[in-house]
Amino acid sequence: MKHLAVATILALSFLFDSCNDTYQGTRSYEYKSIPVATVPVEVQPNVVEPNVVEPTTVHIDFTFIGDVMLAEYKGQRTKNGFFEVYDKNGEEYCFSNVKQYFEDDDFTIANIENVFTDEKLSERHKDENPGYWYKAPTSYAEGLVAGSIEVGNLNNNHTRDYGTAGQKDTQSALEDLGILTGGVNRPCYFEKDGVKIGLVCVGLWSNSQAEGLKKEVSEVKSNCDICIVYFHGGEMKVHEPDAYKIKGAHNAVDAGADLVVGCHPHVLQPSEVYNGVTIVYSLGNFCYGGSTKPENRTIIYEWLIDVDVSTKSIVSQDSLFIPCYVYTGKSNNYQPALIDDEEEKQKVIDFMLGNRKNPF
Repeated sequence: MKHLAVATILALSFLFDSCNDTYQGTRSYEYKSIPVATVPVEVQPNVVEPNVVEPTTVHIDFTFIGDVMLAEYKGQRTKNGFFEVYDKNGEEYCFSNVKQYFEDDDFTIANIENVFTDEKLSERHKDENPGYWYKAPTSYAEGLVAGSIEVGNLNNNHTRDYGTAGQKDTQSALEDLGILTGGVNRPCYFEKDGVKIGLVCVGLWSNSQAEGLKKEVSEVKSNCDICIVYFHGGEMKVHEPDAYKIKGAHNAVDAGADLVVGCHPHVLQPSEVYNGVTIVYSLGNFCYGGSTKPENRTIIYEWLIDVDVSTKSIVSQDSLFIPCYVYTGKSNNYQPALIDDEEEKQKVIDFMLGNRKNPF
């Protein structure tokens, strides 16, 4: 049938052509194209799935600062003292010159040197003469949040200025604001992208405590990936670390600490690298309401690490010492600021690296 149809079409075509030739002079023919129906075909786009590369490391940026005291002696208000300056300028004031470093990091960790309480608590007896007690209403802790401080060390010689009640009030005031805290026999744990960090907050005042660090650090290290020790202790206002502090810091590293930092002397003390681990013996004062004229050099210490996601071990790290003034002007204005003068900055850095006797 198909062949017959084709033959018929050819015959008709021939006949038509013949007729056209015959009547070409007397009759014209108009040829019209016949539309052909088409069926739309859906064309699938050539989609290439992107290669998703899973990260092999987690980058963590830590910032450490030393003694932070948002308070005055026994909570009393003095002329040009911390409370007066804070009240006048607001909660953003104290850390406004350095806040960019704290906002850009993952964790800012500070030593909180005063009690926050709204109760009328009595000072705890101290054997030292003279003794010092520092407290502030809990509302002043808002200054830490405004400064982007996430973690606080609450194991220092002022944590219990107002006894156990004051200590609990301080912990509650900070944690109610979302600030994590570590204290006596109470390590602080936090994490980033599955990497668990443990912060050991300890007093370091003697050889016995230096020895005790081994067990405490070892226990915390077994429960985390990255272990940091923040200790408090040593002789005040000297730029060299005590022998027992060196011993304690070394013991902490031997027990598994990945970083050791300290404070209490109210002045800077240098760093060292022991068995590949950085130790900063004193970060000095930072925002310090306890004195109108503290020694006027401090640092922001930045520790940057990359952690392998499979082994949870540090594969690279870097340390940055960022020199700062504790205050600007003739006396304490409770507002640390970066040192702009290149020569003065270098003196601080050289001191922290152990290449100078003092940071001035």
